[in-house]
Amino acid sequence: MDSPRTVEQFLQKGVELLNRGQLAEADSVFEQVLSNSPGNYHALRFLGISAGRQGDFGKAASWLVEAIRVKPNSARSYNDLGIACSKIGQFEDALTAFHRAVNLQTEFPETYLNLGRLCFKLGATQEASKFFSKALSQDSNLTEAQTNLDCLRSEVLRTRLFIETIRSESLGNPTSGTTSSSETISLPRRELLPQVLRVFWKSSG
Repeated sequence: MDSPRTVEQFLQKGVELLNRGQLAEADSVFEQVLSNSPGNYHALRFLGISAGRQGDFGKAASWLVEAIRVKPNSARSYNDLGIACSKIGQFEDALTAFHRAVNLQTEFPETYLNLGRLCFKLGATQEASKFFSKALSQDSNLTEAQTNLDCLRSEVLRTRLFIETIRSESLGNPTSGTTSSSETISLPRRELLPQVLRVFWKSSG
């Protein structure tokens, strides 16, 4: 496997196995590439993707860090690393990785979507809304971003209504048409918002 052509053929074989879900076989091919071509960026990244698909996000992050050391300007690898870090609770590292990705590639709707998800998970709904809007501005077909944005806006409106109702009642002057004191008032339930933390592990790019 000394020639670049042979390495490319092995990588293609590994990607095909990866896309078919034959992850152990794909790992074997990528590791063979590394044994003959140490520091091969694609093999390192695909091993990270495979580890993520197998649910081992700590291992995925380790492979992706190695890939980034080889190719530090890869927006795709930073996006993948952000996903892995968010899955293992390293939220600050995930945010750093996602921001690095969009700094390297400003037209990256998938990463803006990932930023929106993570900000929502951390309770930063204003930031989440901003990132969902950014994702939509770059790809209008991201229905998930639109759904989440609509839910966030609805939550804001309901919260404002709740606050105004409480203020009105505390002044002893309920506003006509608002919820009466005998009715139950509840804050928006965060769990009603879509749980959208699934991983987009892509083999392209």
